[in-house]
Amino acid sequence: MMNLLPNYAYTCTASDYDDYTVEFMDNGREHNYTIAHFPGKRWVSMSNALSESFNAMVSNSRCMLLMDLLEDIRVRLMDGVESFCCLSGG
Repeated sequence: MMNLLPNYAYTCTASDYDDYTVEFMDNGREHNYTIAHFPGKRWVSMSNALSESFNAMVSNSRCMLLMDLLEDIRVRLMDGVESFCCLSGG
């Protein structure tokens, strides 16, 4: 299945694209049908909560330059890890 992805992504002609689409769909039906086609929204609330938390964390830092923003995020994450380790006794 993973070998199909590069072929599928880098096709040059419409007929190749159609062929890889059929092959990709046929390959995914047995093992990964639910994962590949996402019939239900199983992870939306978790993903949304994580993104909302991250957005709240960086909301005051958005006006920074990129390197400063990344450094601010790194420092905040390291502070969070440190406080988690201190609470858990690690």
